[in-house]
Amino acid sequence: DLLMLDWTVSSGMPMHILLTKADKLTYGAAKNTLLKIQSEIRKKWGDSVTIQLFSSPKRMGLEEAYTVLADWLELP
Repeated sequence: DLLMLDWTVSSGMPMHILLTKADKLTYGAAKNTLLKIQSEIRKKWGDSVTIQLFSSPKRMGLEEAYTVLADWLELP
């Protein structure tokens, strides 16, 4: 995963990470995990990599993920 991040960022491609299974954690635990991973990602790659919580069954994070994809694809 880290090699893929290095390659993607060095290639100038956008990267958005979905932290899946967010519904398996309490809200506080999920938020703490997100903040911890965001901090680690930013130390190495700055703001070139975005990250979010995601759960398909609970539809958590769908709008945010759609927005990121729409921006990449330049959809209205």
